[in-house]
Amino acid sequence: MIILIDTYILMNRKPKIILKLFIYNILILIVLVIYVLFSCNYTSYFYSDSKIILKDNMYLLKIMTPISDLSSISQNKFLLINDKEYMYQIYEIEDNLIYEDDSVYQIVYLKIRNLEDYYQINNYPLSIKIKGENKKIINYLY
Repeated sequence: MIILIDTYILMNRKPKIILKLFIYNILILIVLVIYVLFSCNYTSYFYSDSKIILKDNMYLLKIMTPISDLSSISQNKFLLINDKEYMYQIYEIEDNLIYEDDSVYQIVYLKIRNLEDYYQINNYPLSIKIKGENKKIINYLY
């Protein structure tokens, strides 16, 4: 009989307001995390060192790129040089493969439109970045 009374008292006891607020805050936090995971996008970039070279009376950008990143170069049309966006097109992809540090590289020549005059120097080194993937954050988690 005493056990029944104790459970009756416990079940009918009103929870404290602090406990309710804590549970509501946890639920709101979970909803916000789910919203951020499904709505925000993350853009990855391909970074590379390159050179401006003079080939066939044109200034081209010579990039030694891993084979795995070759698709991101061929799918995009824009690259960033010193945080300024330039439009490019692929001029030539060499057939020769370069094996270095357990990776396979290929040389790609890009023709850049509206390249600034101060970049048009033969063997001028540049650091570039090309947009890779643009995915939702949830896709990177699994």
